[in-house]
Parts: sequence; C-alpha cells; structure tokens
Amino acid sequence: MAIPIEFFSVIVPKQVIQQKYDGGLDQYKADVPNASYKEDEHLTRVGLMDDLSLTFFCEKIISKGLHFHEAPNYSTDFVVVQQLQGKRWKAEWLNQTDDGDCVNYCN
Repeated sequence: MAIPIEFFSVIVPKQVIQQKYDGGLDQYKADVPNASYKEDEHLTRVGLMDDLSLTFFCEKIISKGLHFHEAPNYSTDFVVVQQLQGKRWKAEWLNQTDDGDCVNYCN
C-alpha cells in the first residue's frame, strides 16, 4: 500500500519505531503534533506544513531514540520527503512514485 506525501512528510518504518523509539508505536502516535498520522503495513507518515514544525518534530523523534547525523544531514531511521523535491537524503528502503504523490516500502 502507498502512503500519501503532503507538504513535508516524515517517513519512519514501523519496525524502527518498535525497536528504537522510547515508548514504541503507541508513544510515537501520541507525540505526533497534529492529525496527519498515516500508516500502512510497513511505514508511518507524519505531515507537517512548514520548516519550523518539521524541525520541532524531528528534534522530538531524535530525542526519543531515532538516529540522525547532523554534519552530513542524514538518518538511517527516517527520511523527510517533499512531494516535488523528493527525499532530503538517501533512503534505499523507500520508493517514491513517479508523480511524487506517494511512497512505498521497498526493503
């Protein structure tokens, strides 16, 4: 199943949340700052409208245990995707549809 991409989308595999996020999937859902949470069998998505909201949410999930390297601006645990610009960094476990509207898990 495909997950829709809207504005800034933070995509995290469910397996990563279950293994690394303090409090697991239930806490992750509780930490989402708006009603944009979507999921399929493998992925979660949180949509954010602006850079500031995106920054705050990413800081939150990093503080709860997800990996992020600031110097190369890269994570192995999650990726930020924009509809027209695509992924902000390489995430080989994620495919974006040709029109950019959706992503699929591909691991």
